[in-house]
Amino acid sequence: MLNIEWQNQVALVSGAGRDQGIGMAIARRLGAAGARLIVTASSARIAERVAELRKAGYPSHHSDA
Repeated sequence: MLNIEWQNQVALVSGAGRDQGIGMAIARRLGAAGARLIVTASSARIAERVAELRKAGYPSHHSDA
């Protein structure tokens, strides 16, 4: 999956509300590969996850959907 060039690409990752969940793990891997991230979750914790991604140096935003 990560053999694709992710620089200057945007990845939309859903289900990133849990710190140790699959969605957050995927967001971290894509961020490490150079993708800019938009993450969503059904919980209010999504703002915390975005803060964690930004702290790790991954350009990230969340959807208020």
